[in-house]
Formats: sequence, structure tokens, C-alpha cells
Amino acid sequence: MNLKSKVIERKKRLVSDIAERVSASSVSIIADYRGLKVSEINSLRTRLFHVGGKSTVFKNAAIAFAFESLNLDFPKSLLKGPSMLITSDADAVVLSKTLVDFAKEFDAVGIRGGFFDGAHVDSDSILEISKLPSRDELLAKAIMLIKSPIVGFVSGAKAPLLSVLNVLNAVKNKK
Repeated sequence: MNLKSKVIERKKRLVSDIAERVSASSVSIIADYRGLKVSEINSLRTRLFHVGGKSTVFKNAAIAFAFESLNLDFPKSLLKGPSMLITSDADAVVLSKTLVDFAKEFDAVGIRGGFFDGAHVDSDSILEISKLPSRDELLAKAIMLIKSPIVGFVSGAKAPLLSVLNVLNAVKNKK
């Protein structure tokens, strides 16, 4: 096997790995990292890792081939300039919030767009998604809505018994 065929095989494997990673993720976001220091990129990677995300810098051609192999429609402007691919199969809202918060902290980060469950979304959509409550927040609100009437019922049912008990205690204390 000559050098050229080895390079081609390595590139095919890279495209296949990217495609596998994107297809296994519920969210894939493309961001511009120009102007960030290495320490800031590492900080972003750490924050994303803590919320179930993974970020890697790839060549645009490799990302484009991977997207095309998955039949994902995307505007060509999505892959202009240096690109960081951010993927996650965890809560997309939390990942979006983490990335948007980091972008507010470091103006150099540019969110270009991405895919949520295979559908293309632009940067404005990602900003809107980041404003939504997370899955855990929604579950907590649902539990409170379910729990509230039950607590009210128990308190209402308990009140007459407490009144009788208070009267009996008052009578007992008088004697």
C-alpha cells in the first residue's frame, strides 16, 4: 500500500468517524473558535464535557463529507472558516445554554448553526433553544403541578382533625 492510498484511507476513516458521531448525537453545533487562546478552547471543552458534550476541530471538507454521507442539508456558509464540531446526545438545551453563555463571556466564539435531531437550525434558533428550561427544570415543574393539589387535599382533610384535637387539649388543660 503506497502513501497516497494510506492517506485516502485515513481520510475516509475520519469522515466515517465524524458521520458516526453526528448520527449518534441528538445535537450537533458548528462554532467558530477564531481568536480564542488554547486555554480558552480547553475551558470550553471542559464546560461542554460536564454537560455531556464533546468538541473537536475538524477540517471543513471532512465535516461536509460526513454531513453529505448522512444526507443532511446544510448551507455552505455553515462551514466557512475554522470550524469546531460540538456534539452531544444529552440535553440539547443545557448544551446550548453552556455554549451561548461561553460565547457571551468570550466574544471570539461564533455559533454558526447545527442540527437538532437531524434538522438544520441556524444560530438564532440555537440562541432561542438556550433560553428554554432544561429537561430537569421541566420535570421539577411537572412534579410541583402534580403535587400541589395533593398537598392541598391532605391539608384540608387534616384541618378538622386538628381542630378537634385542639379542643380536646384545651379541655384537658382546663382540668
